[in-house]
Amino acid sequence: MIGGKFAALTILDADGIDMDTLINTFNTAVTNTASEILGKHRPVKKPWVTADLLDLCDKRRELTKKKKDAEGLRQYRAANQEIKKGMKKEKMNWIEEQATGDPEVLNVPPATDNDNYPILREEVEAAVKSLKKGKSAGADNVPAEMVQAGGEVMISALLTICNKIWQTGEWPTPWTQSLIITLPKKGNLQLCQNYRTDND
Repeated sequence: MIGGKFAALTILDADGIDMDTLINTFNTAVTNTASEILGKHRPVKKPWVTADLLDLCDKRRELTKKKKDAEGLRQYRAANQEIKKGMKKEKMNWIEEQATGDPEVLNVPPATDNDNYPILREEVEAAVKSLKKGKSAGADNVPAEMVQAGGEVMISALLTICNKIWQTGEWPTPWTQSLIITLPKKGNLQLCQNYRTDND
């Protein structure tokens, strides 16, 4: 059905034709055939724009040429108002349709209840491995290097503590306290921004 439409491409086999002619012939044959078979499709940038609104836009475009006199200007403004109202109405309809559309899309399964699962040993091991070295210890005076060097005994103790916190919801008091030491930087020491902090 389409094969005969590309008859113009037979020129591509001919010798002695320059590259520009070949490319132009190819492009023309393909675009003309596509236009003839598929027709011209006007791209719609917004999903709520309907064919009726596009026709109104075409009408308004033609009225721009006539808006030199008072009657033409009045018609142009009326068409413009009609387009604005139509766009607003269609957009609201589209939003409403999206919001109340396919219930399967909107029904998200509830999140699984992870509150009943204990903390895993692997999670504690990963957290201990990710501790940064060279940081000052907290109020409990336990540096990260000591936790990492503690081995299996330290992991087991931390696992027990973390699971107890998870079950009861109560934090150990030393873990909730912090001592902030201000260290002066250059500049006027009367200003707070001229200090940096070190947490202990």
